[in-house]
Amino acid sequence: MLELGVAGERELSLLPPPPRRIRRRRGYFQIAMGHVLLVVGLMFLQVFSFISIGTIRILWFSRTVPARVTKILVSPGKDGPSYELQVAYQFEHTDYSSQLTIGPQEAHALRDGDTIQIQMLPERPDRAQLFQEYYPKVFVTVLLGLFTLIPTLSVGKMLWQLYAVPWQVRKLMREGMATLARIVDKKEIPGCPPTYRLTYAYSIPLEVRAAEECGASTEVQASMQVWPEDFLESQIGVDVVALYRPGRPRRSILCRYADYEFVTSAMVKRPSPFSQLGIPRTGNYLAVAVTASLVFLGIAKFLGWW
Repeated sequence: MLELGVAGERELSLLPPPPRRIRRRRGYFQIAMGHVLLVVGLMFLQVFSFISIGTIRILWFSRTVPARVTKILVSPGKDGPSYELQVAYQFEHTDYSSQLTIGPQEAHALRDGDTIQIQMLPERPDRAQLFQEYYPKVFVTVLLGLFTLIPTLSVGKMLWQLYAVPWQVRKLMREGMATLARIVDKKEIPGCPPTYRLTYAYSIPLEVRAAEECGASTEVQASMQVWPEDFLESQIGVDVVALYRPGRPRRSILCRYADYEFVTSAMVKRPSPFSQLGIPRTGNYLAVAVTASLVFLGIAKFLGWW
């Protein structure tokens, strides 16, 4: 245990002073896959938004006009016949005709020449729908809003993980105050895939203590999600270097297990898998950008975004 403590002290003494120069050493594949998932999330968000906005506009901003039934069509099908209604109507001194899908009850109740009420948007009078007087507009509007909120929050979470979290980590690595932390717990959280977290504790000086976060104590406990290989390598009771924000001491990181490394440091660095393959780091960034751009452009072209 003494040797582990000495190793932590040595690691702390070799830490370069802020502002430190850093570079990413791993996680390039996860960045590319994150951008691919972001494009998929944007696709779902566009579909849900398009359906929700169109339905809400029909429910609340449509115009109701009388229409005359011109023909009732019955089409046989595997699961039973389907019914369609051809109607003719006039809007702003212009004649229109439309074909509406109806149920069997409406098909048996209506006859050619009957007058019904239809609704359409003023800017698209050629697209009409059958007017239903007791349709639950408020309930449907709230439900569509909730359905649209789910992909919106998912896209927001992806953006946060792709840009905000790495920015916070880089800021800590460059400018964070250094201290020795001791790993007090390690936990594998079941899932698909599972996640791994290290819990560590460290002390901070009284002059940089944030009272609203730490109370009267200078002991701070935090946790960090790590990679599987780091989880297996770590040991409870080992001293490692933690970097924290003076104003928010609970926001910290163990630099040994971060996705970044210091550019100029005498600390022992674990080699990057990309460096073993002989791939330059600039090529990693280029591969991530090209992959994400091609996937985005392909899906955008398929959806007709331009």
